[in-house]
Amino acid sequence: MFLKKKFIPPPPRMTVTSDGQVQTDEVRSGASYLSQSDVQLHFGLGTATSIERVVVYWPSGRVEEYADLGVNQEHLLVEGAAR
Repeated sequence: MFLKKKFIPPPPRMTVTSDGQVQTDEVRSGASYLSQSDVQLHFGLGTATSIERVVVYWPSGRVEEYADLGVNQEHLLVEGAAR
């Protein structure tokens, strides 16, 4: 199972908690001249059937938490739109 995220604008860091396991990843961009890096993060969740929590650390300093996101789906996370 997987969880895929897209961000507007890209945040520097995100953590995903599922089945008691925590994964952290960062969006990396601007590494090459006249090119753009993908701003999607992909998290492998194994056999997990739910996501306990997603925490996004935005460049502005805002920290937002999302819950009840489905697995095997793509989610668009926008700063200021957390439930």
